[in-house]
Amino acid sequence: MHKFVHSIHTSNRAAARLNTIFISRHSFLKYFSTDITQPATIVDTIPATLITTKKPAIQIVNPYVNPDTGSPLKTDEMPIQFRHLIASISKNKMEDALVQFAAIEQSDPLMLHALTVSGFNALIRAVSDPTRRFFKNYTYEQRVVHSRKILDSLESSGKKPNIKTFEHLISLYTKTEDIESIKHLLSWMKARIINAKNSKPMLQCLIHANTGAGNLRHAMEYFHKLRQLELNSVDPFNVLMRSQAHYNQEDNLKQTYALIQDSGCTPTVSTFEIMSSFYFAKRDYPTVLKYIDLCKQQCKPATGHAPGKLSVSMYYMLAFILNNQGAFKEAHKAITDMKSFDMKLTKQLMVENIFAQAFQCPSGHVDGTKRIWMEYVKLPDILQSHGRILKAMAHLFGPMSSPEDLATLEKLCMESGIGYSTMLTCLVSGYTSIDDMNTARMILSHLESLEKPASPQLHSRVVQAYARIGNISEAISYIQTLNKMDIAVHPTTLYYALGKALRVQPDLAGQLETMILEMIPEMTKEHMYKRAGWSDKKNTSEVEETLE
Repeated sequence: MHKFVHSIHTSNRAAARLNTIFISRHSFLKYFSTDITQPATIVDTIPATLITTKKPAIQIVNPYVNPDTGSPLKTDEMPIQFRHLIASISKNKMEDALVQFAAIEQSDPLMLHALTVSGFNALIRAVSDPTRRFFKNYTYEQRVVHSRKILDSLESSGKKPNIKTFEHLISLYTKTEDIESIKHLLSWMKARIINAKNSKPMLQCLIHANTGAGNLRHAMEYFHKLRQLELNSVDPFNVLMRSQAHYNQEDNLKQTYALIQDSGCTPTVSTFEIMSSFYFAKRDYPTVLKYIDLCKQQCKPATGHAPGKLSVSMYYMLAFILNNQGAFKEAHKAITDMKSFDMKLTKQLMVENIFAQAFQCPSGHVDGTKRIWMEYVKLPDILQSHGRILKAMAHLFGPMSSPEDLATLEKLCMESGIGYSTMLTCLVSGYTSIDDMNTARMILSHLESLEKPASPQLHSRVVQAYARIGNISEAISYIQTLNKMDIAVHPTTLYYALGKALRVQPDLAGQLETMILEMIPEMTKEHMYKRAGWSDKKNTSEVEETLE
Protein backbone atom coordinates (compact mmCIF):
# COMPACT_ATOMS: atom_id res chain seq x y z
CA MET A 1 0.00 0.00 0.00
CA HIS A 2 2.86 2.36 0.89
CA LYS A 3 4.53 1.72 -2.50
CA PHE A 4 1.24 2.37 -4.25
CA VAL A 5 0.72 5.72 -2.48
CA HIS A 6 4.34 6.68 -3.15
CA SER A 7 3.92 5.92 -6.86
CA ILE A 8 0.82 8.15 -6.95
CA HIS A 9 2.75 11.01 -5.34
CA THR A 10 5.65 10.48 -7.74
CA SER A 11 3.30 10.54 -10.74
CA ASN A 12 1.68 13.73 -9.44
CA ARG A 13 5.06 15.40 -9.05
CA ALA A 14 6.06 14.35 -12.58
CA ALA A 15 2.80 15.68 -14.01
CA ALA A 16 3.24 18.93 -12.10
CA ARG A 17 6.79 19.21 -13.43
CA LEU A 18 5.63 18.72 -17.04
CA ASN A 19 2.87 21.28 -16.51
CA THR A 20 5.42 23.74 -15.07
CA ILE A 21 7.65 23.30 -18.13
CA PHE A 22 4.72 23.90 -20.47
CA ILE A 23 3.61 27.00 -18.56
CA SER A 24 7.19 28.25 -18.39
CA ARG A 25 7.73 27.97 -22.12
CA HIS A 26 4.42 29.71 -22.73
CA SER A 27 5.48 32.43 -20.31
CA PHE A 28 8.81 32.75 -22.08
CA LEU A 29 7.19 33.31 -25.48
CA LYS A 30 4.70 35.77 -24.00
CA TYR A 31 7.33 37.57 -21.93
CA PHE A 32 9.91 37.92 -24.68
CA SER A 33 7.46 38.67 -27.51
CA THR A 34 6.39 42.03 -26.06
CA ASP A 35 6.99 45.02 -28.33
CA ILE A 36 8.92 42.94 -30.88
CA THR A 37 6.62 43.67 -33.79
CA GLN A 38 6.10 47.34 -32.92
CA PRO A 39 8.00 49.81 -35.12
CA ALA A 40 10.49 51.54 -32.86
CA THR A 41 14.05 52.75 -32.87
CA ILE A 42 16.61 51.26 -30.54
CA VAL A 43 16.51 54.47 -28.50
CA ASP A 44 12.84 53.75 -27.76
CA THR A 45 13.76 50.36 -26.32
CA ILE A 46 16.24 51.76 -23.79
CA PRO A 47 14.78 51.63 -20.28
CA ALA A 48 13.72 54.92 -18.80
CA THR A 49 16.30 54.31 -16.08
CA LEU A 50 19.03 54.71 -18.69
CA ILE A 51 18.10 58.30 -19.52
CA THR A 52 15.97 59.60 -16.63
CA THR A 53 16.26 59.84 -12.88
CA LYS A 54 15.06 56.74 -11.09
CA LYS A 55 11.95 57.27 -8.92
CA PRO A 56 12.06 56.12 -5.29
CA ALA A 57 10.73 52.57 -4.99
CA ILE A 58 7.82 51.69 -2.70
CA GLN A 59 9.03 49.66 0.27
CA ILE A 60 7.75 46.10 -0.05
CA VAL A 61 8.54 43.26 2.32
CA ASN A 62 10.47 40.67 0.38
CA PRO A 63 9.89 37.13 1.67
CA TYR A 64 13.16 36.02 0.06
CA VAL A 65 15.32 38.34 2.18
CA ASN A 66 16.50 37.59 5.69
CA PRO A 67 14.76 40.27 7.86
CA ASP A 68 17.63 40.32 10.37
CA THR A 69 20.58 40.67 7.99
CA GLY A 70 18.86 42.15 4.93
CA SER A 71 20.68 39.61 2.73
CA PRO A 72 18.95 37.29 0.25
CA LEU A 73 18.19 33.79 1.43
CA LYS A 74 20.67 31.07 0.56
CA THR A 75 20.00 29.17 -2.65
CA ASP A 76 18.98 25.96 -0.85
CA GLU A 77 16.42 28.00 1.12
CA MET A 78 14.79 29.40 -2.03
CA PRO A 79 11.80 27.87 -3.90
CA ILE A 80 12.38 25.09 -6.39
CA GLN A 81 11.85 27.38 -9.40
CA PHE A 82 14.76 29.58 -8.34
CA ARG A 83 17.00 26.59 -7.67
CA HIS A 84 16.26 25.29 -11.18
CA LEU A 85 17.23 28.70 -12.60
CA ILE A 86 20.54 28.72 -10.72
CA ALA A 87 21.27 25.14 -11.79
CA SER A 88 20.62 25.97 -15.47
CA ILE A 89 22.93 29.01 -15.34
CA SER A 90 25.70 27.08 -13.60
CA LYS A 91 25.48 24.28 -16.20
CA ASN A 92 25.36 26.85 -19.06
CA LYS A 93 21.92 25.59 -20.13
CA MET A 94 20.95 29.13 -20.99
CA GLU A 95 17.88 28.33 -23.09
CA ASP A 96 16.36 26.64 -20.04
CA ALA A 97 17.54 29.49 -17.84
CA LEU A 98 15.80 32.09 -20.03
CA VAL A 99 12.56 30.12 -19.89
CA GLN A 100 12.79 29.85 -16.11
CA PHE A 101 13.69 33.53 -15.74
CA ALA A 102 10.66 34.62 -17.79
CA ALA A 103 8.34 32.41 -15.73
CA ILE A 104 9.65 33.76 -12.41
CA GLU A 105 9.55 37.36 -13.63
CA GLN A 106 5.86 36.99 -14.42
CA SER A 107 4.79 34.94 -11.41
CA ASP A 108 6.98 36.20 -8.55
CA PRO A 109 9.54 38.89 -9.54
CA LEU A 110 10.64 39.44 -5.93
CA MET A 111 12.28 36.03 -6.12
CA LEU A 112 14.82 37.43 -8.63
CA HIS A 113 16.18 39.79 -5.95
CA ALA A 114 18.22 36.80 -4.78
CA LEU A 115 19.87 36.46 -8.21
CA THR A 116 23.42 37.82 -8.32
CA VAL A 117 24.67 40.36 -10.85
CA SER A 118 26.70 37.54 -12.42
CA GLY A 119 23.48 35.61 -12.98
CA PHE A 120 21.84 38.58 -14.70
CA ASN A 121 24.99 39.07 -16.81
CA ALA A 122 24.86 35.46 -17.93
CA LEU A 123 21.28 35.93 -19.12
CA ILE A 124 22.16 39.12 -21.04
CA ARG A 125 25.10 37.34 -22.62
CA ALA A 126 22.80 34.51 -23.73
CA VAL A 127 20.38 36.97 -25.32
CA SER A 128 23.30 38.55 -27.22
CA ASP A 129 24.41 35.19 -28.65
CA PRO A 130 22.77 34.62 -32.08
CA THR A 131 23.51 30.89 -31.96
CA ARG A 132 21.14 30.35 -29.04
CA ARG A 133 18.06 28.39 -30.07
CA PHE A 134 15.46 30.92 -28.89
CA PHE A 135 17.14 33.92 -30.48
CA LYS A 136 18.94 32.64 -33.59
CA ASN A 137 16.42 34.21 -35.99
CA TYR A 138 16.13 37.49 -34.09
CA THR A 139 17.69 40.75 -35.23
CA TYR A 140 20.13 42.58 -32.98
CA GLU A 141 17.42 45.20 -32.44
CA GLN A 142 15.10 42.54 -31.05
CA ARG A 143 17.84 41.22 -28.80
CA VAL A 144 18.30 44.73 -27.41
CA VAL A 145 14.63 44.68 -26.36
CA HIS A 146 15.17 41.36 -24.57
CA SER A 147 18.33 42.57 -22.85
CA ARG A 148 16.39 45.60 -21.62
CA LYS A 149 13.88 43.36 -19.85
CA ILE A 150 16.66 41.54 -18.01
CA LEU A 151 18.39 44.83 -17.23
CA ASP A 152 15.17 46.27 -15.78
CA SER A 153 14.88 43.24 -13.53
CA LEU A 154 18.50 43.65 -12.42
CA GLU A 155 18.01 47.30 -11.39
CA SER A 156 14.62 46.68 -9.77
CA SER A 157 16.32 44.13 -7.53
CA GLY A 158 18.37 46.96 -6.05
CA LYS A 159 21.68 45.76 -7.49
CA LYS A 160 24.13 47.78 -9.56
CA PRO A 161 25.37 46.54 -12.95
CA ASN A 162 29.11 45.96 -13.17
CA ILE A 163 31.73 46.15 -15.88
CA LYS A 164 30.71 42.76 -17.28
CA THR A 165 27.15 43.99 -17.70
CA PHE A 166 28.49 46.88 -19.72
CA GLU A 167 30.74 44.67 -21.85
CA HIS A 168 27.82 42.44 -22.85
CA LEU A 169 25.53 45.39 -23.53
CA ILE A 170 28.03 47.43 -25.52
CA SER A 171 28.88 44.35 -27.60
CA LEU A 172 25.18 43.97 -28.42
CA TYR A 173 24.44 47.67 -28.97
CA THR A 174 27.44 48.30 -31.25
CA LYS A 175 26.27 45.50 -33.52
CA THR A 176 23.08 47.45 -34.18
CA GLU A 177 25.26 50.44 -35.21
CA ASP A 178 22.55 52.75 -33.83
CA ILE A 179 24.62 55.78 -32.83
CA GLU A 180 22.06 57.45 -30.56
CA SER A 181 21.49 54.26 -28.58
CA ILE A 182 25.21 53.80 -28.09
CA LYS A 183 25.53 57.39 -26.81
CA HIS A 184 22.70 56.87 -24.31
CA LEU A 185 24.23 53.61 -23.17
CA LEU A 186 27.61 55.27 -22.65
CA SER A 187 26.09 58.04 -20.53
CA TRP A 188 24.13 55.51 -18.51
CA MET A 189 27.11 53.26 -17.83
CA LYS A 190 29.53 56.07 -16.97
CA ALA A 191 27.06 57.34 -14.37
CA ARG A 192 26.75 53.91 -12.73
CA ILE A 193 30.14 52.23 -12.87
CA ILE A 194 32.26 54.90 -11.22
CA ASN A 195 34.83 52.53 -9.78
CA ALA A 196 35.48 50.95 -13.19
CA LYS A 197 35.93 54.13 -15.22
CA ASN A 198 39.68 53.73 -15.51
CA SER A 199 39.92 49.96 -15.60
CA LYS A 200 41.41 48.31 -18.67
CA PRO A 201 38.22 46.45 -19.77
CA MET A 202 36.11 49.58 -19.27
CA LEU A 203 38.48 51.77 -21.28
CA GLN A 204 38.61 49.20 -24.09
CA CYS A 205 34.82 49.14 -24.27
CA LEU A 206 34.63 52.94 -24.19
CA ILE A 207 37.11 53.19 -27.06
CA HIS A 208 35.11 50.74 -29.14
CA ALA A 209 31.75 52.33 -28.34
CA ASN A 210 32.89 55.92 -28.94
CA THR A 211 34.56 54.92 -32.19
CA GLY A 212 31.32 53.38 -33.38
CA ALA A 213 29.31 56.39 -32.22
CA GLY A 214 31.59 58.77 -34.14
CA ASN A 215 32.88 60.41 -30.94
CA LEU A 216 36.49 60.40 -32.11
CA ARG A 217 37.63 62.98 -29.54
CA HIS A 218 36.30 60.86 -26.67
CA ALA A 219 37.71 57.68 -28.23
CA MET A 220 41.19 59.26 -28.29
CA GLU A 221 40.71 60.51 -24.72
CA TYR A 222 40.08 56.97 -23.48
CA PHE A 223 42.87 55.68 -25.70
CA HIS A 224 45.37 57.96 -23.94
CA LYS A 225 44.05 56.85 -20.53
CA LEU A 226 44.58 53.24 -21.57
CA ARG A 227 48.11 54.08 -22.68
CA GLN A 228 48.86 55.44 -19.22
CA LEU A 229 47.95 52.03 -17.78
CA GLU A 230 50.13 50.21 -20.32
CA LEU A 231 53.20 52.34 -20.99
CA ASN A 232 55.40 51.27 -23.92
CA SER A 233 52.77 48.71 -24.96
CA VAL A 234 51.22 48.48 -28.40
CA ASP A 235 48.01 46.94 -27.02
CA PRO A 236 46.12 50.27 -26.71
CA PHE A 237 46.89 50.98 -30.35
CA ASN A 238 45.58 47.54 -31.31
CA VAL A 239 42.35 48.17 -29.37
CA LEU A 240 41.78 51.48 -31.19
CA MET A 241 42.76 50.05 -34.59
CA ARG A 242 40.45 47.07 -34.16
CA SER A 243 37.51 49.40 -33.53
CA GLN A 244 38.44 51.64 -36.47
CA ALA A 245 38.70 48.61 -38.76
CA HIS A 246 35.36 47.32 -37.49
CA TYR A 247 33.68 50.60 -38.44
CA ASN A 248 35.54 50.89 -41.77
CA GLN A 249 37.40 54.09 -40.80
CA GLU A 250 40.35 53.66 -43.16
CA ASP A 251 41.95 57.11 -42.75
CA ASN A 252 41.81 56.90 -38.95
CA LEU A 253 43.20 53.37 -39.10
CA LYS A 254 46.20 54.51 -41.14
CA GLN A 255 46.85 57.41 -38.74
CA THR A 256 46.79 55.14 -35.70
CA TYR A 257 49.14 52.69 -37.40
CA ALA A 258 51.55 55.57 -38.14
CA LEU A 259 51.35 56.65 -34.47
CA ILE A 260 52.77 53.30 -33.39
CA GLN A 261 56.06 54.03 -35.14
CA ASP A 262 56.20 57.58 -33.79
CA SER A 263 55.56 56.42 -30.21
CA GLY A 264 58.50 54.04 -30.24
CA CYS A 265 56.29 50.95 -29.69
CA THR A 266 56.90 47.75 -31.58
CA PRO A 267 53.99 46.35 -33.65
CA THR A 268 52.86 42.83 -32.82
CA VAL A 269 51.38 40.06 -34.92
CA SER A 270 47.94 41.34 -33.90
CA THR A 271 48.77 44.79 -35.30
CA PHE A 272 49.56 43.42 -38.75
CA GLU A 273 46.65 40.98 -38.56
CA ILE A 274 44.24 43.91 -38.09
CA MET A 275 45.71 45.75 -41.09
CA SER A 276 45.87 42.72 -43.40
CA SER A 277 42.34 41.57 -42.47
CA PHE A 278 40.97 45.06 -43.16
CA TYR A 279 42.39 45.15 -46.68
CA PHE A 280 41.62 41.47 -47.33
CA ALA A 281 37.93 42.31 -46.82
CA LYS A 282 38.36 45.04 -49.44
CA ARG A 283 40.11 42.55 -51.80
CA ASP A 284 43.16 44.79 -51.91
CA TYR A 285 45.50 41.81 -52.07
CA PRO A 286 48.79 43.68 -52.81
CA THR A 287 48.31 45.70 -49.60
CA VAL A 288 47.54 42.49 -47.67
CA LEU A 289 50.80 40.93 -48.88
CA LYS A 290 52.66 44.11 -47.91
CA TYR A 291 51.54 43.88 -44.27
CA ILE A 292 52.17 40.13 -44.16
CA ASP A 293 55.75 40.72 -45.35
CA LEU A 294 56.20 43.47 -42.72
CA CYS A 295 54.95 41.06 -40.06
CA LYS A 296 57.52 38.45 -41.12
CA GLN A 297 60.28 41.05 -40.93
CA GLN A 298 59.37 42.77 -37.65
CA CYS A 299 57.56 40.29 -35.41
CA LYS A 300 58.65 37.38 -33.32
CA PRO A 301 56.39 34.31 -33.16
CA ALA A 302 53.76 34.92 -30.49
CA THR A 303 52.18 32.38 -28.17
CA GLY A 304 49.16 30.76 -29.81
CA HIS A 305 50.22 31.75 -33.31
CA ALA A 306 51.25 29.46 -36.11
CA PRO A 307 55.00 29.03 -36.73
CA GLY A 308 56.78 31.47 -38.99
CA LYS A 309 55.62 34.67 -37.24
CA LEU A 310 52.12 34.87 -38.75
CA SER A 311 48.72 34.24 -37.18
CA VAL A 312 46.47 31.48 -38.47
CA SER A 313 44.17 33.97 -40.21
CA MET A 314 47.18 35.59 -41.92
CA TYR A 315 48.32 32.20 -43.21
CA TYR A 316 44.82 31.68 -44.53
CA MET A 317 44.89 35.03 -46.36
CA LEU A 318 48.38 34.32 -47.72
CA ALA A 319 47.46 30.86 -49.02
CA PHE A 320 44.21 32.17 -50.53
CA ILE A 321 45.99 34.96 -52.44
CA LEU A 322 48.89 32.77 -53.61
CA ASN A 323 46.46 30.11 -54.75
CA ASN A 324 44.54 32.64 -56.85
CA GLN A 325 47.82 33.85 -58.34
CA GLY A 326 48.77 30.30 -59.38
CA ALA A 327 51.69 30.06 -56.92
CA PHE A 328 50.57 26.62 -55.82
CA LYS A 329 53.77 25.45 -54.11
CA GLU A 330 54.00 28.61 -52.02
CA ALA A 331 50.30 28.33 -51.16
CA HIS A 332 50.77 24.73 -50.08
CA LYS A 333 53.67 25.74 -47.80
CA ALA A 334 51.39 28.27 -46.05
CA ILE A 335 48.70 25.59 -45.72
CA THR A 336 51.22 23.18 -44.18
CA ASP A 337 52.35 25.82 -41.67
CA MET A 338 48.82 26.35 -40.36
CA LYS A 339 47.70 22.69 -40.44
CA SER A 340 48.28 21.96 -36.75
CA PHE A 341 46.46 25.13 -35.66
CA ASP A 342 43.17 25.13 -37.56
CA MET A 343 42.24 21.94 -39.39
CA LYS A 344 38.91 23.30 -40.64
CA LEU A 345 40.56 26.17 -42.52
CA THR A 346 43.32 23.82 -43.66
CA LYS A 347 40.82 21.45 -45.29
CA GLN A 348 39.06 24.36 -46.97
CA LEU A 349 42.32 25.73 -48.37
CA MET A 350 43.50 22.31 -49.54
CA VAL A 351 40.28 21.92 -51.51
CA GLU A 352 40.77 25.34 -53.11
CA ASN A 353 44.41 24.55 -53.84
CA ILE A 354 43.69 21.23 -55.54
CA PHE A 355 40.67 22.61 -57.39
CA ALA A 356 42.62 25.56 -58.79
CA GLN A 357 45.51 23.34 -59.87
CA ALA A 358 43.19 20.80 -61.47
CA PHE A 359 41.57 23.32 -63.79
CA GLN A 360 44.79 25.16 -64.64
CA CYS A 361 46.67 21.97 -65.53
CA PRO A 362 46.22 19.84 -68.67
CA SER A 363 43.66 17.08 -68.26
CA GLY A 364 45.27 13.91 -66.96
CA HIS A 365 48.28 15.75 -65.48
CA VAL A 366 48.39 14.31 -61.97
CA ASP A 367 52.00 15.00 -61.01
CA GLY A 368 51.44 18.70 -60.24
CA THR A 369 49.04 17.96 -57.38
CA LYS A 370 49.84 14.38 -56.42
CA ARG A 371 51.69 15.29 -53.23
CA ILE A 372 49.05 17.60 -51.75
CA TRP A 373 46.23 15.37 -53.01
CA MET A 374 47.72 12.37 -51.17
CA GLU A 375 47.98 14.44 -47.99
CA TYR A 376 44.40 15.56 -48.40
CA VAL A 377 42.84 12.14 -48.89
CA LYS A 378 44.46 10.90 -45.68
CA LEU A 379 42.41 13.36 -43.64
CA PRO A 380 39.53 11.58 -41.86
CA ASP A 381 35.99 11.76 -43.28
CA ILE A 382 36.91 14.23 -45.98
CA LEU A 383 37.12 12.59 -49.39
CA GLN A 384 33.47 11.82 -49.97
CA SER A 385 32.13 14.96 -48.32
CA HIS A 386 33.26 17.66 -50.70
CA GLY A 387 31.93 17.94 -54.24
CA ARG A 388 34.68 20.31 -55.40
CA ILE A 389 37.45 17.85 -54.58
CA LEU A 390 35.63 15.03 -56.40
CA LYS A 391 35.23 17.21 -59.45
CA ALA A 392 38.89 18.24 -59.32
CA MET A 393 40.07 14.63 -58.96
CA ALA A 394 38.06 13.50 -61.99
CA HIS A 395 39.47 16.35 -64.05
CA LEU A 396 43.04 15.57 -62.94
CA PHE A 397 42.82 11.89 -63.89
CA GLY A 398 41.25 12.68 -67.23
CA PRO A 399 39.26 10.13 -69.30
CA MET A 400 39.90 6.56 -68.18
CA SER A 401 39.01 3.68 -70.48
CA SER A 402 41.61 0.94 -70.17
CA PRO A 403 42.57 -1.65 -67.56
CA GLU A 404 45.97 0.06 -67.38
CA ASP A 405 44.32 3.26 -66.17
CA LEU A 406 42.52 1.37 -63.42
CA ALA A 407 45.73 -0.44 -62.42
CA THR A 408 47.50 2.92 -62.08
CA LEU A 409 44.63 4.19 -59.95
CA GLU A 410 44.76 1.11 -57.72
CA LYS A 411 48.51 1.59 -57.19
CA LEU A 412 47.98 5.23 -56.28
CA CYS A 413 45.32 4.22 -53.76
CA MET A 414 47.74 1.83 -52.10
CA GLU A 415 50.37 4.59 -51.87
CA SER A 416 47.95 7.08 -50.36
CA GLY A 417 46.39 4.62 -47.90
CA ILE A 418 42.82 4.90 -49.16
CA GLY A 419 40.53 2.02 -50.14
CA TYR A 420 40.35 1.26 -53.86
CA SER A 421 36.58 0.77 -53.90
CA THR A 422 36.14 4.03 -51.98
CA MET A 423 38.22 5.82 -54.58
CA LEU A 424 36.20 4.29 -57.41
CA THR A 425 32.99 5.45 -55.77
CA CYS A 426 34.34 8.98 -55.39
CA LEU A 427 35.54 9.07 -58.99
CA VAL A 428 32.13 8.03 -60.29
CA SER A 429 30.70 11.04 -58.48
CA GLY A 430 33.52 13.18 -59.82
CA TYR A 431 33.08 12.15 -63.44
CA THR A 432 29.31 12.66 -63.31
CA SER A 433 29.94 16.19 -62.00
CA ILE A 434 32.09 17.01 -65.06
CA ASP A 435 29.60 15.24 -67.40
CA ASP A 436 32.03 12.48 -68.46
CA MET A 437 29.37 9.78 -68.41
CA ASN A 438 31.35 7.18 -70.40
CA THR A 439 34.14 7.10 -67.81
CA ALA A 440 31.64 7.17 -64.94
CA ARG A 441 29.75 4.14 -66.36
CA MET A 442 33.00 2.28 -67.03
CA ILE A 443 34.22 2.73 -63.44
CA LEU A 444 30.76 1.86 -62.13
CA SER A 445 30.83 -1.44 -64.05
CA HIS A 446 34.32 -2.15 -62.72
CA LEU A 447 33.09 -1.45 -59.21
CA GLU A 448 30.26 -3.97 -59.66
CA SER A 449 32.76 -6.57 -60.93
CA LEU A 450 34.66 -6.26 -57.64
CA GLU A 451 31.45 -7.33 -55.88
CA LYS A 452 31.27 -3.87 -54.31
CA PRO A 453 27.76 -2.79 -55.32
CA ALA A 454 27.25 0.92 -55.66
CA SER A 455 24.78 2.64 -53.37
CA PRO A 456 21.35 3.78 -54.64
CA GLN A 457 22.53 7.35 -54.08
CA LEU A 458 25.41 6.85 -56.50
CA HIS A 459 23.09 5.37 -59.14
CA SER A 460 20.71 8.30 -58.62
CA ARG A 461 23.62 10.68 -59.23
CA VAL A 462 24.24 9.01 -62.60
CA VAL A 463 20.57 9.43 -63.56
CA GLN A 464 20.70 13.06 -62.51
CA ALA A 465 23.84 13.65 -64.57
CA TYR A 466 22.22 12.21 -67.70
CA ALA A 467 19.22 14.48 -67.15
CA ARG A 468 21.42 17.51 -66.49
CA ILE A 469 23.21 17.19 -69.84
CA GLY A 470 19.86 16.67 -71.61
CA ASN A 471 20.33 12.99 -72.47
CA ILE A 472 16.82 11.98 -71.35
CA SER A 473 16.75 8.71 -73.30
CA GLU A 474 19.86 7.44 -71.46
CA ALA A 475 18.36 8.56 -68.14
CA ILE A 476 15.20 6.57 -68.87
CA SER A 477 17.21 3.55 -69.99
CA TYR A 478 19.31 3.66 -66.83
CA ILE A 479 16.22 3.93 -64.62
CA GLN A 480 14.74 0.88 -66.37
CA THR A 481 17.98 -1.06 -65.77
CA LEU A 482 17.92 -0.14 -62.09
CA ASN A 483 14.27 -1.22 -61.81
CA LYS A 484 15.21 -4.67 -63.13
CA MET A 485 17.96 -4.81 -60.50
CA ASP A 486 15.41 -3.76 -57.86
CA ILE A 487 17.41 -0.60 -57.04
CA ALA A 488 15.29 2.41 -56.12
CA VAL A 489 16.08 5.79 -57.62
CA HIS A 490 15.66 8.72 -55.24
CA PRO A 491 12.28 10.49 -55.87
CA THR A 492 13.98 13.90 -56.07
CA THR A 493 16.13 12.60 -58.94
CA LEU A 494 13.03 11.37 -60.76
CA TYR A 495 11.32 14.76 -60.40
CA TYR A 496 14.48 16.50 -61.61
CA ALA A 497 14.66 14.25 -64.66
CA LEU A 498 10.96 14.88 -65.45
CA GLY A 499 11.42 18.63 -65.14
CA LYS A 500 14.41 18.50 -67.46
CA ALA A 501 12.50 16.33 -69.98
CA LEU A 502 9.58 18.79 -69.99
CA ARG A 503 11.99 21.54 -71.00
CA VAL A 504 14.34 19.84 -73.48
CA GLN A 505 12.61 16.65 -74.71
CA PRO A 506 8.86 16.88 -74.00
CA ASP A 507 8.20 13.89 -76.28
CA LEU A 508 9.92 11.65 -73.69
CA ALA A 509 8.24 13.25 -70.67
CA GLY A 510 5.18 11.02 -70.98
CA GLN A 511 7.30 7.88 -70.62
CA LEU A 512 8.97 9.31 -67.54
CA GLU A 513 5.61 10.30 -66.10
CA THR A 514 4.29 6.73 -66.46
CA MET A 515 7.41 5.30 -64.82
CA ILE A 516 7.18 7.70 -61.87
CA LEU A 517 3.49 6.94 -61.28
CA GLU A 518 4.27 3.21 -61.32
CA MET A 519 7.17 3.62 -58.86
CA ILE A 520 5.31 6.07 -56.59
CA PRO A 521 1.61 5.02 -56.79
CA GLU A 522 0.43 7.60 -54.23
CA MET A 523 1.75 10.46 -56.38
CA THR A 524 -0.82 12.62 -58.24
CA LYS A 525 -0.05 14.12 -61.63
CA GLU A 526 -0.54 17.68 -60.36
CA HIS A 527 1.80 17.19 -57.43
CA MET A 528 4.33 15.44 -59.66
CA TYR A 529 4.48 18.43 -62.04
CA LYS A 530 4.82 20.74 -59.07
CA ARG A 531 7.76 18.74 -57.71
CA ALA A 532 9.28 18.81 -61.18
CA GLY A 533 9.24 22.61 -61.10
CA TRP A 534 6.38 22.86 -63.62
CA SER A 535 3.52 24.16 -61.51
CA ASP A 536 2.23 26.88 -63.86
CA LYS A 537 -1.24 25.92 -65.13
CA LYS A 538 -0.66 27.20 -68.63
CA ASN A 539 2.59 25.29 -69.00
CA THR A 540 1.01 22.18 -67.49
CA SER A 541 -1.86 22.19 -70.00
CA GLU A 542 0.57 22.67 -72.89
CA VAL A 543 2.64 19.73 -71.71
CA GLU A 544 -0.44 17.54 -71.30
CA GLU A 545 -1.47 18.37 -74.87
CA THR A 546 2.01 17.40 -76.05
CA LEU A 547 1.89 14.16 -74.10
CA GLU A 548 -1.50 13.27 -75.58
